[in-house]
Amino acid sequence: MSSNKKPTVDWIATISGIEKTMPIIRASQFKHSWQKKAAMDFKKEGSLTTRGPSRNTDVDVRHTSKCPGLQAWHNTGWIMRLHQDVRIQVMGQQGFKWITPIVDPEAPDLITYHSEKAIAPFFDTWPEGTMQKIVKFNLPWVARIPKGYKLLMCNPMWSDDWRFTTCSGILDPELGHAGVGTIPVLWHSLGGEFTLEAGTPMAQFILIPKDEPAFENINYAEDKNYSKESRLHFLMMKQKFTVNYGKIREFWRKYGW
Repeated sequence: MSSNKKPTVDWIATISGIEKTMPIIRASQFKHSWQKKAAMDFKKEGSLTTRGPSRNTDVDVRHTSKCPGLQAWHNTGWIMRLHQDVRIQVMGQQGFKWITPIVDPEAPDLITYHSEKAIAPFFDTWPEGTMQKIVKFNLPWVARIPKGYKLLMCNPMWSDDWRFTTCSGILDPELGHAGVGTIPVLWHSLGGEFTLEAGTPMAQFILIPKDEPAFENINYAEDKNYSKESRLHFLMMKQKFTVNYGKIREFWRKYGW
């Protein structure tokens, strides 16, 4: 008998109180500063198609803040944020120093690293101005992943913080508590002092099925449904001056595949 119970990820704080002061949140609850600016621009200036080099018509309404692809990632998964300020002083490829306002002798070091010999020598290219050491944030979280799933960890999608890039990874439930708080990053500076504030998004997590789906590569001319579906897609996307993505999603949910 199949169960319709929704899978649950348990995010477990390993420092008491962090689950209240800086909890894991849904990605939809966090807005990057550029998203807020884009929304304000649309509200004030309207469609991008009515101005500048993007102008093509006065009636076709389009804007970055209305892009369905951007809305999809913003509504997918969870965000883990830094639970306290940290100040980092970078000293070339030699290394870095860091301090935090909270010093807990029982907690592991907030920041450690993988040696410059661990990853960089195996790459044919390496980002210019990026430390060869992999900076590793050790945030106070583990997770209990539901059976039949795994967690994708990645850089917060479309982040506007270019000081670092979180390295992607997959967390497996069959290894016990998932070390979701271990976040390796590429640090994109070889000198200077930087302050990451409490609340800085460090990683995005997405729950995905553990079993890999089957797949096919199909020539469109040999697919009996492609022409009909392509025509329906065109009609749904072009029937209104202002595209209603909610209505389009509703249509395709009913149509099915």
